[in-house]
Amino acid sequence: MSKAKQDDLQSILDLIQSKFGKASAIIPAQDPARSEVTEAIPTGIDVLDNYVFGVGGLPVGRAMEMFSPEGGGKTTFAWTALGAAIRHGSFVVYADQEQSFDEKRAALFGADPSKFLLLQPITMEETMEQVSEVVSKIKYDGPVLVVWDSIASAQFVAEMTGRFVKDNVDTRAKQLGKFCRTIMAQ
Repeated sequence: MSKAKQDDLQSILDLIQSKFGKASAIIPAQDPARSEVTEAIPTGIDVLDNYVFGVGGLPVGRAMEMFSPEGGGKTTFAWTALGAAIRHGSFVVYADQEQSFDEKRAALFGADPSKFLLLQPITMEETMEQVSEVVSKIKYDGPVLVVWDSIASAQFVAEMTGRFVKDNVDTRAKQLGKFCRTIMAQ
């Protein structure tokens, strides 16, 4: 990099840091980023751990969303993640919104049914409330894995009772966003 570009980079960095605080901007080669993943739960699937996730497994302290058409392997991967987290010694919660838990199939992926909590909520509100309640009560100080299978199939009470209107779409997005921020902060 030319001396002029390096000087610009440094002066702009200094400006941003003086206005918004030292942690607001960095030059990655000089300081570690706040967003660096420092711990991961290996899934045992090399391509996922090292190329898709790129950090050696499921990144601890992060929320992830997986999407695919029906039958695309989301639940199978969820069970794989459960098994990996259990082997890692994590506290594990599985919210089965679809009411499709299969103990024998989950066990094939290492998801020992005696080592995780299975929630079976009916509505989106129930799922958010149950997961929030569980996460707020966890005293374990290691990684916690919460799997919600699946947000896409979850329905609000208003949807189930036929009172769902267009304005509920905005409400759904806001509630999910708030829910994710809340449990990530706990």
